[in-house]
Amino acid sequence: TPFFHAYGSTVGMNLSILAAATMVLLPRFKSVDVLKAIRRYRPTLFPGIPTMYLAIMREAGKHTEQLSSI
Repeated sequence: TPFFHAYGSTVGMNLSILAAATMVLLPRFKSVDVLKAIRRYRPTLFPGIPTMYLAIMREAGKHTEQLSSI
């Protein structure tokens, strides 16, 4: 979720800071890169919008176990 958008700034950034969580930042949204980051870092929260979730699910295909940490 972009930080320049109100949702990205309040949920993505401020919640992570409040929870003393680690943020994984990518330069832009590409579902293949997001899946690689999910496999590598095993995040427990992914604030996003429905179109992002759909793109990730399509990219994951039948391998949705990659998303089990979220």
